[in-house]
Amino acid sequence: MYLKDAMSWELLAFKKLHFLAEHATNQDVKQALDQAGQMHQKHYQKLLSHLQVNNNTVLSSLQNAQQQQQQMH
Repeated sequence: MYLKDAMSWELLAFKKLHFLAEHATNQDVKQALDQAGQMHQKHYQKLLSHLQVNNNTVLSSLQNAQQQQQQMH
């Protein structure tokens, strides 16, 4: 649940910063907002990749357990 919340926070931060950067008139401010948005996007992607790796590991473990159970019967 915490990772889901963290991903939501990162995605929301990215969206807000992207919106603000699009409407900024000062180039320095626009660049700073873009950089902050990219940081939050990277954090979101990193969390997503951790979840995908963990899911693959769990699924693999379940499949191995099922195969072992079938071999025992």
